[in-house]
Amino acid sequence: MQERTERALGSLLKLSLTTDRAEVERGVATVDGELKQLDALLKQIRELDPQAGGDLSEFKSAREQIAATANKRLEDDAAYRSETENARAALRQAEEVSTPPAPRSPASRPTPRVRRTRRRTRAAASAAR
Repeated sequence: MQERTERALGSLLKLSLTTDRAEVERGVATVDGELKQLDALLKQIRELDPQAGGDLSEFKSAREQIAATANKRLEDDAAYRSETENARAALRQAEEVSTPPAPRSPASRPTPRVRRTRRRTRAAASAAR
């Protein structure tokens, strides 16, 4: 009985740490299986000793609460991811609209020698007119 109880507790802990829907479903199925086995053991104990007590209502209640919490956490996570992606898209769009053209890099600017040559060429062209 103690071993089954510990297994059920371990399954509840695993269920509380799930990160996706498939894990939640597997966790719930595992906990349900453990609770059925505990229930069968309790029936066998009651057959041997009708005055023996035992109640699995706390386990069943915990299973419901943990499964609901895990599902809520997954829904919240999905909503957060959706809102985050929407915010990123809006930010990207705003940056595209308001981003001024990039300044010319120093490598694309003419060297001083090229500038002097251009000035001389322009001056010579002006003088020839």
